Amino acid sequence: MHSNVEFDSFPLTNHAQRRMQQRRIPSQVLDMVLQHQNRNAQAIAEQCAKLYDEFVGFVENMEDAGKRIEQAQKAYQDAHGKLASGRGCLISQVEKVRALGVKSSKTLPAPLMHGLELAAEEGTEARIG
Repeated sequence: MHSNVEFDSFPLTNHAQRRMQQRRIPSQVLDMVLQHQNRNAQAIAEQCAKLYDEFVGFVENMEDAGKRIEQAQKAYQDAHGKLASGRGCLISQVEKVRALGVKSSKTLPAPLMHGLELAAEEGTEARIG
């Protein structure tokens, strides 16, 4: 045989060889059976290699997605900090404008406003959210 797969380690193949020899099956038939088994084993090995490569690619994609989620989380936290943290935060500034008499049909969500009120009562910087 010209294959990289060795069948001596397969007990069923050895058993089949012995049974065929005991029944005096022509060697051509035995060779055909072994070649068929060899082709199947090679096809399985090739499919497993493809599956492994696909799996490695999937794991790489998942790792990349995880890193991007972490980057997005950091960007969100940075943006939220500018929006809602410190005396100069955007929420504090727009609320000062509203307090000067600007009429608006909308109001900011209560949790954001509550953080500003607490900071004003304590005389500290606002930390909202």
